[in-house]
This record gives sequence, C-alpha cells and structure tokens, in this order.
Amino acid sequence: LPTSVPSLNPTESQSPTKGSRLEETKAFLISKGLVDEIQLQTVGMPENLAMTWIADLDDLQLDLNDEFFLQRYVLALFYYSTKETGWIDEEGWLSNSEECNWFGINTDYGGCDSGRTIQSIVLDNNGLKGDLPSALFLMLTDLVTINLDGNCIQGTIPP
Repeated sequence: LPTSVPSLNPTESQSPTKGSRLEETKAFLISKGLVDEIQLQTVGMPENLAMTWIADLDDLQLDLNDEFFLQRYVLALFYYSTKETGWIDEEGWLSNSEECNWFGINTDYGGCDSGRTIQSIVLDNNGLKGDLPSALFLMLTDLVTINLDGNCIQGTIPP
C-alpha cells in the first residue's frame, strides 16, 4: 500500500546516528595513536568522557578531519583528566565557543595565535586535580607556556 511518507531509495542513507558518530570518533582517535582503545571504551575514564563529549554533546560537531577537531578533543581530555575535585573557573570549557575563548586559553593570556592554534594555557590556582594526559603535549605542538601552579597535578611535561 502507498504511504504518505516516502521511503529511502536503496542508494540513499539516513544521517548518521549518535552511535555511529561515536564509533567513527573512536576509530579516528585510535588511528591517530593518541589514546588506548581500552581507555576509550571504559565508561567514566577521561578518554571516554572526552570522546563522548566531542562526538555527541559538542554543539560544534566538527568534522573528524577539521584541523581543530583533535585540538578540541585533547582539551576536553585535559579538562576531564584534571576535574577530580572541580575547577574554580571553567568558563567556556566544553562550550560551543572556540577553544581560544575558554578560560585560561583566551587572548587575555596570549593563548592562541592568529590561526587559532593554542600556544598558552594559564590555569594557576584553579582547583585542578588529576593527571596530565600525554596527548596534550603530543597534539598541542605549538604550546609554549603552560602554567598550572597551585593545583594538584601529576604527570610529566616533556622537554
């Protein structure tokens, strides 16, 4: 019987569901060698929380190949990795604004260059607690300054 709602032709596809975007994001992050697959799959781990945020919850919904996708993911990973007790000021973090507008990265601190690449993170005395993700330094290769004084941070900052 004919219906009032047209069906898809066999060659047409529906827009991706959240589940498929999450799976695509996971495969992409694993392919970049930034994070371990087990960490991405473990609910509640910072890697998993950051992946879920950028795949499903981030209003910008950047394409995986967008030049700022990985920068945004790594900053979300940093946020979730250091939020054990709650940040004092997290203005802009994980919002729909560009990362250069997030507290501690914004231009008040010289955080980004003219091309939106992060050069400085200043989050001293901000209640951060947790481990620094190594991916932060693997991806933010133009990072010149990171000031996390007065927080409870563990991990190694490479030379």
